[in-house]
Amino acid sequence: MTKYASFISLYDHYFTPSKEKKLRLLEIGVQDGTSLNWFRRNYPNWKVVGLDINEDSRGEDIVIGDQSDVELLYKLGSFDIVIDDGSHRMSDQITSFRTLFRLMNKGGIYAIEDIHTSYWPVFKDLGRETTVEYLKRHIDNIQNLADSRSNSNHKTENPLGITSIHFYPSIVFILK
Repeated sequence: MTKYASFISLYDHYFTPSKEKKLRLLEIGVQDGTSLNWFRRNYPNWKVVGLDINEDSRGEDIVIGDQSDVELLYKLGSFDIVIDDGSHRMSDQITSFRTLFRLMNKGGIYAIEDIHTSYWPVFKDLGRETTVEYLKRHIDNIQNLADSRSNSNHKTENPLGITSIHFYPSIVFILK
């Protein structure tokens, strides 16, 4: 499997408590399907679905399409877990997150792999904020909502229902 070893230990940490449940997992960016098969082996009760833009990625429960296609994302339905290992372009990561996180079931986990690409110019869309900057704004929203002592009359909203954001080297987990 080509995923960083630290990703696997973090997936085990976040996912093992729900191992026996009947959950739906979507992985964006499946390449040869190795990680999809790993999830199927380790979490046999889960329905594991992949999304990839590459026609060569066809296989069991793999949808061919672009992660920035909002209409397609809505057609995929709701998931309990989403893992974005797709294009790593900022606009694609943010579009996928905005769309799929709204559709996620309560208690869901959204992971974005290779988040360090926010610091690589090749993945930055001209004039767009990075995925890290976008998520930092959500951290600010969570903290403003959490502080009942704030003297500010301006409270931010948390329309996506984010409960926490956990950054690790090269990966972030957003909980609903």
